[in-house]
Amino acid sequence: MSDELEKRIKILQEEVIKHKRKNEEMKETYEKQNKSKEEIIDKLKKENDSIKEHIINYQKSILNLNDNITKLTNENKQLLNQSAQKEINFKNVSKNEKELYLYNKNIRKEIKYPLDLIKINNNISKACCRLEYTINDNKIYGNGFFIELPISNTTSPIKGLMTSNNFINEDNINNPIEIKIIFNIIQKSLILTNKNNFKFTDCFLNFTFIQLNENELNELKTFDINFLQINEDKEIPNQIILIQNHLNGEITIENGVIISEWGYQLFHTIPNSFIGSPLISLSTNKVISIITNYNKNCKYNPSTNIKIISQVIKNIYTTKIDEIKYKVKKLSNTEIEELKKIGLKQTTSELIFESPASFFVTPLWFYRTNHNWYWTPVDPNLKNKNALPCNWLIIYPNGSLKVVGGSWSEQEPAPNNIALIHWLENNGFKYLV
Repeated sequence: MSDELEKRIKILQEEVIKHKRKNEEMKETYEKQNKSKEEIIDKLKKENDSIKEHIINYQKSILNLNDNITKLTNENKQLLNQSAQKEINFKNVSKNEKELYLYNKNIRKEIKYPLDLIKINNNISKACCRLEYTINDNKIYGNGFFIELPISNTTSPIKGLMTSNNFINEDNINNPIEIKIIFNIIQKSLILTNKNNFKFTDCFLNFTFIQLNENELNELKTFDINFLQINEDKEIPNQIILIQNHLNGEITIENGVIISEWGYQLFHTIPNSFIGSPLISLSTNKVISIITNYNKNCKYNPSTNIKIISQVIKNIYTTKIDEIKYKVKKLSNTEIEELKKIGLKQTTSELIFESPASFFVTPLWFYRTNHNWYWTPVDPNLKNKNALPCNWLIIYPNGSLKVVGGSWSEQEPAPNNIALIHWLENNGFKYLV
């Protein structure tokens, strides 16, 4: 009995020893885990302190930046006040004095600018004019400018007058109208709508161009006028100026920036802009666009990119069309069916067609004008008068296929839509006029 008891006691002692070892192992594991947690917590605390320090430094940098902005703003105001001259009545000063002073709307003072800027604006002002003509005993007023447009590498640029379609449109462009061109209150009368002149007008882009003949160019030499050139750079200059001729003979020069590109339009920040006036790059002294609309309730207003206008005129001038037509033709049922076969579905507007959406293909809309087809990825939403204006993109040989403006900007359409654009490029003119 005693041997059996001893065996049991020994087994129990071994079990106790095992349990002790197991408890020690568990204790050791727990201590390691606890130590690891403490290290992690300590590390997180240090990282949190570092983040707090970065936030404090960032806040300090913002405060310093605000202080610097305030300081620069105050310094700028001081410089403007130092350079501000007494207000000038433009009616009582000479032509040269007018060209030496620019009017700044923001501070309501005439400011004498540095001589290099004065020289630029002096040259530009000799190309800008106020226009006036009388029809049915009613006087019509507008703004315009003289410009030379490149046609080809082997042909000299054509020189002419550019204004808005609001001022001279398809109804009166073929009628001989005596137009008074006013520079600095000095008036000169010319008949610019002579039948021998090349001319073109378009209500969609809202511009009119009339080429000047030799006699008219010789007459204008007495004004010592300049002809502006177009900006052909790929990048749109940011800083712009606008010269405007007022009814009272006053000339004002405004400055601003191009805010965005939207299809064929450039939106700018200059308020109270006169339709038909040019937007000019401050750095290149060349025309960027022509003012086509103004709404005092809008913060930014549109202008038409001069490169698009130049392309339209170049296409029409070089094709030598026997009779230029200014209105889009009404399509026959046969023509509508032809367009339907290539994938264009007519909308509620006779001018707009849709290439409907399909699997992995977004829809495009196409617009007929009297000179080119245009396309856009933005739904015209014809039932909604407050719909977003479309960023219409012109179709012409070797033209860009990238969207300009909006969420699709810089992207190209799907391959089948690209094929459709190329088809209209080669075959679409017969469906326009």
